[in-house]
Amino acid sequence: LFTHTVGGISARLIEMFARYGVEYVLCGHTHTTTDVRGGGLHVYTVGGTAKVEDALGCGYSIVTITATSVDISYHQLDSDNPGNAI
Repeated sequence: LFTHTVGGISARLIEMFARYGVEYVLCGHTHTTTDVRGGGLHVYTVGGTAKVEDALGCGYSIVTITATSVDISYHQLDSDNPGNAI
């Protein structure tokens, strides 16, 4: 999913997600890390590992999905030592 609309998700997609009971949308390639919740939908994006435009810097997320929960943890990379998470 890649959009450039305000908030990242268009009204048409939000309607489709509601129709099919979608609760989580995981996105990327926005150059910013965001965590937006509303209307029964949780939209999460990660900035990336090459170029980011937010204070979180380069990093990655680990998403753990079970039958009862979704857990997202962000791990910032050390810009001086890219192989190391902070």
